[in-house]
Order: sequence, then structure tokens, then C-alpha cells
Amino acid sequence: MIEDYNKSNLERVTAFIHREYHRPISRDEMARVAGLSIWYFSKVFKEYTGASPNEYVTNVRMASAKKQLLFSSAAIQIIAEGAGYADEFYFSRKFKQSVKLSPKQYRVEKRSTMAALALPFTGHLLSLGVIPQVATVDSTRDFHLKQEILQIPVHLKRSKRMSTNLWLGESYSS
Repeated sequence: MIEDYNKSNLERVTAFIHREYHRPISRDEMARVAGLSIWYFSKVFKEYTGASPNEYVTNVRMASAKKQLLFSSAAIQIIAEGAGYADEFYFSRKFKQSVKLSPKQYRVEKRSTMAALALPFTGHLLSLGVIPQVATVDSTRDFHLKQEILQIPVHLKRSKRMSTNLWLGESYSS
């Protein structure tokens, strides 16, 4: 069981990691932030998070990279640097080891399975350069996005109420 004072120290460390993941973070530095010896810190951090300190940092970095891959068109090198990896090739290896897909494969595969079931989300995704496979569209309202809307394979009609038939795999009726 983790004592309350250790819990607050560990919460401070996880907040530190989420704030500073974009730069190198050593286990020694994390232990200093927690105010604990490195060996005790490693033990209680794993009990608290379920991951070693280095695994936790990697998980935070991968979450950031996944978000950037989905919602930006930035080059892999820029995404790697933003996630705390100076070497794009090392980042790609770590990403593939963690996610089981290369960053490029992840971007293509995950983007191709997006759906925007509410009208505002369609506009948000399109403005980020993400073309969903299924989206609620209103071409009269979003006339400035006409070219992007044409790239969406399945259009859902705007409706005040979504039909349950949509979720059951039947045809949509408004």
C-alpha cells in the first residue's frame, strides 16, 4: 500500500512527466521530483502506475505522437521531436514496438477508420486535414469545405435525431 505522502509525490511526478515528456527525463530526475531515493521511487512508481518510470514516459510520448499523427499533417521527424525523440528512426522503432504499426501505417490506417457523427466534428476534422470515412454533412452550411466534403465516402444526412437503424447496420432514414 502506498502511503498518502508517497501518493502526492507520485502525482507530482506524473504531472511533471505529462508536462515535460518532450525533453529527456531521467529516472534520477523523476526520483528527485518525488523526493524519494531512486530505488524506492522505482518500486512505488510501478505500484502506483502499473509501469516502470521509463515505460510510463514512453507511454505518454506515444500517446502524444498518436494524437499528432491523427490530427496533423506534420512530418514524422517533427512529431518525433515533439514527443521527445531527437532521432526519427529511433522514434519509429519505439513506436512500432509499442503500437505494432509504423508511424506512417498508423496515420493511414487510423485516419481511414474515422467517423464524425455530429456536424461540428465533421468541420473540425476537415479543418485538421482528416477526411473521415463516414460523416454528417450539410453542404449548404459548409459550402467553403465543398472539396473536402466530396472526399468523404459516406455522407449522413443532418437530422435532429439519429435513427437507431444507423447503429443496427440498416439504412438511415431521417
